[in-house]
Amino acid sequence: MTSRIELLDHQSRDQIRDILNSNGIAEEITRSEVREAYGDDLASGALYLAKLKIDDILIGQRMAELYLDTIRTVRAEGRQPVLGFFTGSTGETGYGTLVQRSKMEGISWADVITFNMDEYAGVDPDDAMSYIRFMREHLFNHVDIDLNNTHFPTTELWQTYDDNIASFGGLDIQGGGIGIDGHMAFVGPGTPRTHGTMHIKNTEATKEANSRYGEVPSHSYTMGPATLLAARQLVLFITGYHKAVPIRNAISGPITEDVPASLVREHSNGMYVIDGASASQLGGLNGLLKSQGYGNHNLSLRTDAPDDVVRQALHSLAEMTPGQISKELARSQPMLQQYRNEKL
Repeated sequence: MTSRIELLDHQSRDQIRDILNSNGIAEEITRSEVREAYGDDLASGALYLAKLKIDDILIGQRMAELYLDTIRTVRAEGRQPVLGFFTGSTGETGYGTLVQRSKMEGISWADVITFNMDEYAGVDPDDAMSYIRFMREHLFNHVDIDLNNTHFPTTELWQTYDDNIASFGGLDIQGGGIGIDGHMAFVGPGTPRTHGTMHIKNTEATKEANSRYGEVPSHSYTMGPATLLAARQLVLFITGYHKAVPIRNAISGPITEDVPASLVREHSNGMYVIDGASASQLGGLNGLLKSQGYGNHNLSLRTDAPDDVVRQALHSLAEMTPGQISKELARSQPMLQQYRNEKL
């Protein structure tokens, strides 16, 4: 087994408290109406949301780092970088960092080729639900990429999508996430690993997970397991307590088509980049070391966060309205209780 796990788990509550107290942010998140939103335990509520935001930023930074490293490495080999992208909240954070670092480091995207892993069927590119629109708003419109070099599995293109990828030499890296039912892209449980890009009916889990963005279409086009596994590097980026059970099943359970994300473990250059919340069902570091053969040689652990990342997360937290805070805490009450009980 050569796939890897990177655990980015920011654990220092004291660091959060120190920055809260020294930067005036405490005043923002302890206003009476915000205190009411947090409930009786203001401290743990604030720390919980801060931890989630910090971990999200760290995962996004790692995502940007991996894509930029791929661009540099492939160019050094004299080839055009071919990047596989995905959508969702984790991707949104990562793309923001990717844009920022590309500008800071003077990295051009003029020769970059991209393929997104999925798209809804019958959706106009300008529709709010379109992944073409998502990618343009969060990445493509902010770098010097040629939009003719960006590809999506649409009604017109999905049947030749894998051939098109192959014509550019294959994907150098494909990123993704994990669904509540263990899916990757829109590849649902039980999909044969030999399937390439396909037209599928969206599962109820997919509809529920994506309903916050709008009405989810009934069907989608998606890369299949064979398409994903053919990438030279396959990386899943996972954050949040709500992903703890599916990531436990993917990492600690059997490798099976019933949990598509578990197939990453068969990849010669596969990786799970996870935060402490999503790893909470794995029994901590010792649990990870015991998970289906993972050992020190392919498990890395990071438990700190630069102060600027903590400040960024806390400022973002301070900008949330009481209603947004209440909604977030209500959605994650079981996870919040688990966080309050943790001995970090």
